Amino acid sequence: AALSNKRVSGLQYNEGDLVALRESCAGAACSVSDRVKPESAKSGIFKAAVEFAIDAAARRSSTGVIGVPTKFLTGIAGDVGVVPGKAGRLVTAAVAARVRAELLQAGAELRQNEEGAAMMTLDKIIGVLGVFTPERGSAEFEMCASGLKPRLNEAERAA
Repeated sequence: AALSNKRVSGLQYNEGDLVALRESCAGAACSVSDRVKPESAKSGIFKAAVEFAIDAAARRSSTGVIGVPTKFLTGIAGDVGVVPGKAGRLVTAAVAARVRAELLQAGAELRQNEEGAAMMTLDKIIGVLGVFTPERGSAEFEMCASGLKPRLNEAERAA
């Protein structure tokens, strides 16, 4: 009910909202998939969970509010009724988008001679890819790579 109220009010979900949902479903050994309508609401909840999981992976935190990111996402997907194939595609797309954004940020930091900041940004990427390792030849990451080529010079790509 709290998530529905937030969605209808145009408010963002927070980590606590999704953790409470996950814990309630796990504690009761049930899901709310039949109560979350329409289908876009299920995807919206799951996408919010994906962003929080990617944030946790970037921080290399498996002891934070959401726990182990992959385990949390598996649980939330089942709780709200996002089928595994779709859940995987949503995670892969979000990870590719985050990696692309962080690589562009690192390139900008290098152009501003902020090597320390660039290294911290790259470290976040390592954390994310350590948890959400892409498949070799993944279409999402191929698009990410081809989109970065014109935006980063050779030296930035080598760094």
